[in-house]
Amino acid sequence: MLNAKKYAYKTCNLRITAIHALLEYAANENSTDLMALYLEACTVKGLKVTANPIEYFESYQMKALLAAPDGKTTTGRRNQMMLILYYDTAARISELLEMTVSQLHLDADIAYLTILGKGRKYRNIPLMDKTVRHLRSYLRGFHRDTTADCPLFYARSHGRIHPLSHDTVETMIRRYCKVCVENGTSMPGQPHCHMIRKTRAMDLYKNGMPLAHIQQLLGHESMSTTSGFYAFATIETLSKSMSAANQEDTGAGKKWDDRGILEKIYSL
Repeated sequence: MLNAKKYAYKTCNLRITAIHALLEYAANENSTDLMALYLEACTVKGLKVTANPIEYFESYQMKALLAAPDGKTTTGRRNQMMLILYYDTAARISELLEMTVSQLHLDADIAYLTILGKGRKYRNIPLMDKTVRHLRSYLRGFHRDTTADCPLFYARSHGRIHPLSHDTVETMIRRYCKVCVENGTSMPGQPHCHMIRKTRAMDLYKNGMPLAHIQQLLGHESMSTTSGFYAFATIETLSKSMSAANQEDTGAGKKWDDRGILEKIYSL
């Protein structure tokens, strides 16, 4: 699979796992006849997959992407609202596209959004004031005559409303990234939907938000999933740490070497 058919490492591992499962089932169903074959197959181990760096947008790239849609067109206003809410909530793209108007709670003391995530589990995500203002304007323009179970983001064809597809959003993000590049902003070579969710989580992590809160925001079942993605030192974090360390070695002296500070301490 790896050398002849040139399959990816992950593809090879998935197929090995499937073969192991099939042989285990066959061995259990046919007594001991196939058990030797199953045990021999178990000696074939999966390939070690090197973890790729997390892909996310830098702050200036995310800012440019949010500003890329043309606010003068109906589609542009819808797409911009979608990108804003996608970033603010760090939702999965499936959660965003399945979202209905009834999931918004803008009049609560703290405005929030209810998301139906994996495993049919609900979680509530607080909304920023600026996002709430954008949403109110969006609802006035796009949901004057719709019902509460209408998709929050939709398209009309032949007079009927239908939800957007994952491919539509992927194409939209690539198109707006191309616009950003044409306007002089460098962007990742292969942008995709999930990068916005990762960008939001990374921004919150770099700004000091506890991983437990990020886990709740993302809807991860296990903390290990969250920490595996985000609990590492970014280049920016390393740079700040190294700069702080260098400042300590500038020869400015320790505070307890300052005579004025020593006199205050002695007077206590």
